[in-house]
Amino acid sequence: MNIVNQPKQLEWTSENISSFWNGCAQTRLMEYSFGKLAAESLILTTWSFLPEDGLILDFGAGDGDIVEALLDKGFKVAAYEPSINRRNISESKFKGNRNYYGLIDDDTNVKFDLIILCEVIEHLLDSELTDVLKKVGSLLKQDGKIIITTPNNEDIGLDICYCPTCNTTFHRWQHVRSFSGDSLKETLMQINIEPIVIHYTKFDINLFEPYSEILVGNKRIPKNYSGENRDKENLWSILLRKIYAMFGRINSAYHVLINKQKIIIPDYVYKILNNETAYISDNTNILYIGKWKS
Repeated sequence: MNIVNQPKQLEWTSENISSFWNGCAQTRLMEYSFGKLAAESLILTTWSFLPEDGLILDFGAGDGDIVEALLDKGFKVAAYEPSINRRNISESKFKGNRNYYGLIDDDTNVKFDLIILCEVIEHLLDSELTDVLKKVGSLLKQDGKIIITTPNNEDIGLDICYCPTCNTTFHRWQHVRSFSGDSLKETLMQINIEPIVIHYTKFDINLFEPYSEILVGNKRIPKNYSGENRDKENLWSILLRKIYAMFGRINSAYHVLINKQKIIIPDYVYKILNNETAYISDNTNILYIGKWKS
């Protein structure tokens, strides 16, 4: 009988992280990348913060899925990506697009109106975290905004892989840290960034696409949406629905009339539009939107 020694945990370094992502870029694993799966949901939930005429930086752009989605909607976008193989993918994909401002390097002095870190911060080593956040801060305009997503209270130990060749375990997506909304807020306060709003959401397009015209402003919810414009509900039905919502029985939703058409709008859409914290579906991810502390 072969006796297997206790597996050792891989110690991530800058070198093997680079090898990991350069290798992944040559496989179909990237079909499961967060950017590919969640880009459209991210854009819909943050539309009001996307600068119409400003410049956006996707920091940690991977294969450029979020960059591509933003370019398709007419936004001006640059990218930062440390993996050489993934940089090459982005460069070949967007070559010739007049709204693509290219890949920036560590020496750039360009300032951005919006910086996006989509599923990046959980990958940063302890030795890198502070320096990377300071670098991001140095690239943000004084009136700029920052958007960060990361898993919400991830149990890293439940998502590990085991290598039978070297008897080693590692997180399958190279995560090295986990955040709650509060810990992310505290971390960003170290570089003087404060939250505008923090949402807890699942980036499932089915949760947002039905309300896309409202989220991007093509249809507007009346200002008195939360009051008189509810669709002829009596006080008892409103009270009963709120009680059920408090206990998780149903999601609070409102009826409004837009262009003479009755539309049922979930409470989380209203909260997104009003920068109020929304808890959406199973809250798997944190969506942090911040600015320089005033």
